[in-house]
Amino acid sequence: MHYKLQNELQQLVSRAGQKPHSLVEEDLLLFFKNLNLKDVLIAISMLSARIFNAKEPQVFERSALCHPEGEGFITQHQLAYLANIAIVSGASDFAIIPITGGGDPVFFTLGGLYANGLPDPLLLEKDGGKSSKHMLSFLVRADFEQLAFQFHFGQQMARSIELFEHLSKVVPSSKINSLNKVLVKISGLSIREYFCVACAFYKNSSRRPSFHLSSLAQSEVARQTRFLNIAQLKKFLTLKCANYDKFRKEDMRLNESLHPKYTKTRFNTLLTYPLIEFSDSKTPSQYCIPSLPLYVKSAFQGLYWVFHRYYESLGMHLEFRKYFGALFEEYVGRLLRGAFGEAKVSPEIRYADSRRFFDWIVTLEGKTYFFECKAYQFALPRHQTGAIEEVLHHEIKKVAEAVVQVYKRTKEIGKHPELERFRGKKVVPIIVFYDMPFGSISPDNPWLKDAIKKKELELNLSGLSSFTYHTLDIEDLEFFEGAADCVDLEDLILQSQGESGSIGKVVREITGEAPYSKLLHEVSEKKVQQCLDEEEDTAS
Repeated sequence: MHYKLQNELQQLVSRAGQKPHSLVEEDLLLFFKNLNLKDVLIAISMLSARIFNAKEPQVFERSALCHPEGEGFITQHQLAYLANIAIVSGASDFAIIPITGGGDPVFFTLGGLYANGLPDPLLLEKDGGKSSKHMLSFLVRADFEQLAFQFHFGQQMARSIELFEHLSKVVPSSKINSLNKVLVKISGLSIREYFCVACAFYKNSSRRPSFHLSSLAQSEVARQTRFLNIAQLKKFLTLKCANYDKFRKEDMRLNESLHPKYTKTRFNTLLTYPLIEFSDSKTPSQYCIPSLPLYVKSAFQGLYWVFHRYYESLGMHLEFRKYFGALFEEYVGRLLRGAFGEAKVSPEIRYADSRRFFDWIVTLEGKTYFFECKAYQFALPRHQTGAIEEVLHHEIKKVAEAVVQVYKRTKEIGKHPELERFRGKKVVPIIVFYDMPFGSISPDNPWLKDAIKKKELELNLSGLSSFTYHTLDIEDLEFFEGAADCVDLEDLILQSQGESGSIGKVVREITGEAPYSKLLHEVSEKKVQQCLDEEEDTAS
């Protein structure tokens, strides 16, 4: 380890040891500013890939590398943060101090500094964060900071392909253009080409920390030539790559107003530009992907924001959101048909001339499921701060309004002849969310319970606060779809609310297998693997 690197680390460790959580973002900015940035990013890329590949016993669920003797750990979300800070620190590729000579111990130390040295807003509260409102605020931030990195990579990739490539072809819109035509206009790539290139970068980066486009293009098979030539790769880079200057300007725009105490939940600009171009590169340019989880989120789920920004520039982002809601609704329908069979699943019905009932209805012997689909997403500032009043006024209010909507519709059953077939039946209303912090959508969430009580009084809806309903994150519904032959959905939800704690864990206990979605497995087999089905890669 370079002696200057060792001295700098020892000073930070000493300060954090004397007074925990006393470091600030500026301390890490100064630390990284003296290091060779290219070396730092390659080291972080290699470690992120090691954790992702999970071939070592010290790797925990592709999310963390643990010290072999239990003396620390480094996580994917910590690595992503460190890469972001290193880039914005002003470091260059020409500094002489490397980080690679320090090996894993350097990153275990940095992981400890992140966890115990940087400030935690929860501990800065006057009550030490012991009140329920402060703890819930912490959970919102923790979801953005940590839990957002813990997802099934292949499942998120396949879900995005299903939504944007497949369903956008079959779900019509009278107000916005074909998403495929829009992406061609923006980047020169069709959605099909975009995803194939995204998969190629993903596969390459999971094995190599840095690369040239020419070597990546050489890995193609004949049938994929038009997707993996240099021109197509460069088109993808226009959307998802930045050099240091471009990255720093975007980071400043997004984080300049954020209070320093929220440094751990600063917006990571790798979500916008997950590919980094080194500044010391000769021709051809050299690139790396510092964080594989953020690459998958940006390149696949993040395609939503590419379209959103385009329509926002036209003043039509609300129309796009509405259309995406229609895509999501159809996606939920496909999962339900896969889980229950075509004959038992029906779309929403109209009643009282023009009113719409639930998005999807599943009729079983002994019970009927009502599904309402909501493609809500948390706004960035509230993700970062978990600000109680803001979360209550916006996100919790949205969820409470969805519960009110579901409640009112169930009460319509006894009033309209079109809904007569549901009378006297056990009905199970479920709200399915696309992307919301887990704690904030649970019916047991105290913020949500309070909001529903207020709605009950405000709208004179007697019985609303005792109304029984369930909420599901889309990944949970996907896991059920893969295990529907083994368990009833309501039973699965109730079991997950007990000691097991999650749908995925209960599914694993019931089936003895890792949870998965049959639909997404099929998409992965037909599409993702087709994009990744290459000859032995010769990139270097």
